[in-house]
Amino acid sequence: MVSMQLHISNGLMPNPYSPNTMATALVGLLYLGVFFHVFAARSILYFVRMRDANRQLHDMASHDMLTGVMNARAYYARCEELIQLAQRSGQPYAVLFVDLDHFKRNLVCYPGPVQPPIYHRTICGE
Repeated sequence: MVSMQLHISNGLMPNPYSPNTMATALVGLLYLGVFFHVFAARSILYFVRMRDANRQLHDMASHDMLTGVMNARAYYARCEELIQLAQRSGQPYAVLFVDLDHFKRNLVCYPGPVQPPIYHRTICGE
């Protein structure tokens, strides 16, 4: 029976690497591979969570919690973006601004089918 051994050698060394050296190198490479995989997976998960949290913060900062309508700052910023887009593309545009007095009070005191009753009691004073 013919015995086969793997001899990996370095030209600067007179003897090939020992099996213990090869096993240590293999374990080291395996450890580095697992470490990199875990590190990359956690980094990606962290990035996704931060991106989602920032989107939620942006939405909370730019929209009214009760109505879901953009607040004034977000509205004017979006209008400015759309006006600049229309000007760059040469498209005609028009702007309509409607100011409704006591919008939230009217929305809450004359609720739709999905309005939570707590808003009605607290804002309308009933």
